[in-house]
Amino acid sequence: TSYVFPAQGEEPSESSRQTQAKRGVVEQVAVDRAVNFEQENRREPQVMPPKNEGYDILSMDDDGELRYIEVKGLNGTWSRANPVLMTAAEHRFGRTKGGAYWLYVVENTAHPELTRLYAIEDPVNTIDRYAFDYGWQQFAHNEIDGEDTSRDDGEEE
Repeated sequence: TSYVFPAQGEEPSESSRQTQAKRGVVEQVAVDRAVNFEQENRREPQVMPPKNEGYDILSMDDDGELRYIEVKGLNGTWSRANPVLMTAAEHRFGRTKGGAYWLYVVENTAHPELTRLYAIEDPVNTIDRYAFDYGWQQFAHNEIDGEDTSRDDGEEE
């Protein structure tokens, strides 16, 4: 599995729009769960408008401490085969907010009895290494004296 994705720029297809609609339901369930979590912990969450850049919820505790929360919902269990993806905008925003930036992963949104929330503080600045798997090959510039030496063996991996 590769976690390398080229920048988005194409118009979504009909199947892509259907997928986005399903994703919207999953995300709404996840945001609702995150709001409940914040309220259970005596914070005051404010849900941001859709497509807010960098975070989904702004929450404040009694001392005025803010949490900028990015919520990710998953239909199934969070696993290697079902990863959480972060956009470049979310990553940039998280870098600027440090410990005030939180990632909430809500798994099993389709099954309320199995839903679980994982709250991760400062996920962006906690990272100190990156792994580059084979998916990065598509972005490689392999030129020697103007000759392209990119691997093209015709096989998909």
